[in-house]
Amino acid sequence: MSGQVLGLNTSALLRDRSLTIPFATLRRVADMLLAHGRVRRGYLGVSTQPVRLPAVLIERLEQETALLLITVESNSPAEQGGFLLGDTLIALDGIPLRYPDDLLACLSTERIGTTVLVRIVRGGEVQERSIVIGERP
Repeated sequence: MSGQVLGLNTSALLRDRSLTIPFATLRRVADMLLAHGRVRRGYLGVSTQPVRLPAVLIERLEQETALLLITVESNSPAEQGGFLLGDTLIALDGIPLRYPDDLLACLSTERIGTTVLVRIVRGGEVQERSIVIGERP
């Protein structure tokens, strides 16, 4: 009613569906394209799968699931940070990682190049490791 742009309607992204992209998202993407020529995304170089934690860890960590590393790419931030295939990611900078979308949400543009603390389970023991979040190639 006030004449402000709320978003952009499009039917090109989904078949037989219309979608509205919020103005804040459009502004963020446009600013990033103008500044960098592309959309920047954080990157660790891992593939994950949600797994249920053992009962003893569920009580201690107060979360039932975490992310099992099923791939660690060569020369990736994860490999450089010492992460191994089979490690289980519990939290990144204190944010619980229960599902792959939780990890993606933590890899925001603002975190590229920053060092974060990651809690993992390796060999049944909880450990903390630092990793520098890279930029998706």
